[in-house]
Amino acid sequence: MQVPIFSATTNKKISEKYMFQLIRRYGPISKVDLSQMTQVTFATISRMVEDFLKSGLIVAKEIGGSTGGRKPQLYAIKDTAFYAVGVKISRKRFEMILMNLDGIIVDTVSFPLTAEFTPDAVALKIRDVIEDFKARREIAGKLLGIGIAAIGPLDRKSGIILKPHDFPVSGWVNVPLAELVKKATGLPVFLDNKARAGVLGESWYGNAKNLDNVVYIYAEHGIGCGHIINGNLVGGVNDITGSLGHMIIDIHGNRCVCGHRGCLETYSSSYSMVNQAIRLVEEGQKSLITDYIDGDLSKLQFSHICQAVAAGDTLCVELVTKAAWALGVALANFINLILPNMIVLGGETILHCPTFYEVAVNTAIETTYPNPARDLQFERASLGDRAEVIGAATQVFSHYLDN
Repeated sequence: MQVPIFSATTNKKISEKYMFQLIRRYGPISKVDLSQMTQVTFATISRMVEDFLKSGLIVAKEIGGSTGGRKPQLYAIKDTAFYAVGVKISRKRFEMILMNLDGIIVDTVSFPLTAEFTPDAVALKIRDVIEDFKARREIAGKLLGIGIAAIGPLDRKSGIILKPHDFPVSGWVNVPLAELVKKATGLPVFLDNKARAGVLGESWYGNAKNLDNVVYIYAEHGIGCGHIINGNLVGGVNDITGSLGHMIIDIHGNRCVCGHRGCLETYSSSYSMVNQAIRLVEEGQKSLITDYIDGDLSKLQFSHICQAVAAGDTLCVELVTKAAWALGVALANFINLILPNMIVLGGETILHCPTFYEVAVNTAIETTYPNPARDLQFERASLGDRAEVIGAATQVFSHYLDN
């Protein structure tokens, strides 16, 4: 982490936000260590720590070691000071968590996304689940708000889901979801896409916790990326920044739903691999996947392809290798533009298919110029398939600290 050095003119709110983040990242930690890390005077550090103690954000922990003299008091965040609700809406499932300030999930529920989950029904379901959380947990006066990680495209600023591709439930076009949920619950609501939520979750609570330049790649039905630069979550106009799936890798390639040709999603997304496998089998090629689905190709899912790859099925191994190669090339292009400390890869295609991950990473390393990726860390999402919902809840804490 590049620790900020504060001056006498540094904005007080910014100073306190970063100081709290240092305690969150490195605690239990002493005031002396905080002063040395930031070059802020001990008196100023002491004032901030006292303010945090009075507000209930941190607690005094065990006494630290000493090389001589009085042993220093150590401080850490108070994990039960505040809570946030995280919501993840994907094409298959609807998931909710209750999470404390230390990133610990204290309650969770999930449901298959079926036809009755219209926008209004989802808002009411979120309200009802929160009431259940309150009944089961002692969170009165401590719940700061709701963060939602949803499929895109979005208008993040307005809290609107625009027009998701292949969404299985009708009525999800131009939906003011943040407004609906706020009206139903009376709580602040923050909406973002799953990739940006994923990088936030990993940078606060995952393997990227102490890094300031991190990229999170979400590869599933769609492909997106979220990135943190110099400790800040990067965002563009609406939901455009992070649309890695629409990076063109072949101008004469497959037609994409966006209207262009050769977009990455037409090669490397889970739905494109399923469609390619169906086409190849229909053309007469043999594969174990037909055994897994009793010959009914309408039942084919990406999990069946992963199963066939693990069994050494030639068709699926070649299909996944080509798809992962395309993602690796896209990663190389991205790395050449923004060289982060770490790239974290999550989503169904990464977490459920080791071959896909290995080929994508090796391709990225071999393709970057002049090989900057050789010193770059690549990681699977350490938070697993909960990276996005944890990141959704983290949005709430991040906004709280900002304000």
